[in-house]
Amino acid sequence: TKTVPKVGGYIIILVIYIILVGPVTYLILKKLDKRSLTWIAVPILAIVFTLLIYILGSDTRINEPYAGYVEILTLQDDNTVKDQVYFGLTAPYNHKYTVGIDRDNVVTQLSDSTYNYYRYNMQQDDRIDYDNYMTAINAGFDQTILKVNNNPAFKPVYYQSQSTRSLENLLTYDIHYIGDEINGTVTNGFDFDLSNAMLMSDGYMIHIGAIGQGETINLKGKEKVFLTTSSVMYNENIINHIAGGTNETKDNTAEMNRKSNALYYLAQNNLLECENNSYVIGFLKNDRAKGKDAAEEKDTSDITQNSLINELSQKMDSYGTKVVMFPIQIDYTKENQIFVPSIDAYMDIRNGSFDKDNQERYLTSDNMKIGRASCRERVS
Repeated sequence: TKTVPKVGGYIIILVIYIILVGPVTYLILKKLDKRSLTWIAVPILAIVFTLLIYILGSDTRINEPYAGYVEILTLQDDNTVKDQVYFGLTAPYNHKYTVGIDRDNVVTQLSDSTYNYYRYNMQQDDRIDYDNYMTAINAGFDQTILKVNNNPAFKPVYYQSQSTRSLENLLTYDIHYIGDEINGTVTNGFDFDLSNAMLMSDGYMIHIGAIGQGETINLKGKEKVFLTTSSVMYNENIINHIAGGTNETKDNTAEMNRKSNALYYLAQNNLLECENNSYVIGFLKNDRAKGKDAAEEKDTSDITQNSLINELSQKMDSYGTKVVMFPIQIDYTKENQIFVPSIDAYMDIRNGSFDKDNQERYLTSDNMKIGRASCRERVS
């Protein structure tokens, strides 16, 4: 959004041009009795102002390919983090360009209808037309080359990459749920701030907000919604609130839209999971768009060290969103009893139908017969 042209400057130039090419030119030539020179003066003014507008827009004009990404970091129980990166390459032209990345970053293209090929250190074969492609991945010994050829201008090409590395989970919590409401605290023990955080658990979506380094947040009184169906989160404004917006999505910035889209995606996946998995989901507070010349914005925290994103940022302008998912174990015990918040994971439909995505989480009639079975047993 920082590179979007400012309309005000162009309007001022256009108004000046209209005044000069119209009444000013007419009055001057009339006074000089040279009105026949109008056909020369008007084209000259048009050329001059066209060059002026071209120069004015040079700072905001996109001349090179750029990258946009979403990075999803999921903390695991074995003190590792699963790092998933989805990124797109976009160019302002349709001729060929290449991007080289380190061989250790395993990248695959997200499936689409374009004609592409994968080349793994192949010898040149004259029977194959290697120039007849739109996208290609050449995995060499030293680096992997992403090739884009004759792809329409401003049409992104999407890729994905996944890796796992060691990382201790320093997010601690004390959260309870015994039927009334989810309550407790969350503490950020990491060396970075979290922003736009929420808790997703047992059908609840709770707006936590920002969690600074070493800060403890109490869930009491936080905005929350119970998702009887997945459509509730699209009808309510809670995700837009979590992303930093208001009730009016039209007022959102590009960053707010990226965050809200990521939250919708992760929340939808959580609802469709077979088991009741609980997560604290948040964004890196210092996450912002950065270009290849923005050396001061390099990531320094262990959790944000992704070599692929760092490489892309050094080669081209890159912008994106980094979202972190922390698994949470809710305490359902009270005295000698255990509260069961949902029977979704134990349901085995014997008669009738149940759509976990669209059907309400409570029964509105008695025409469904269910039997108790574990989720894993039914999946296998």
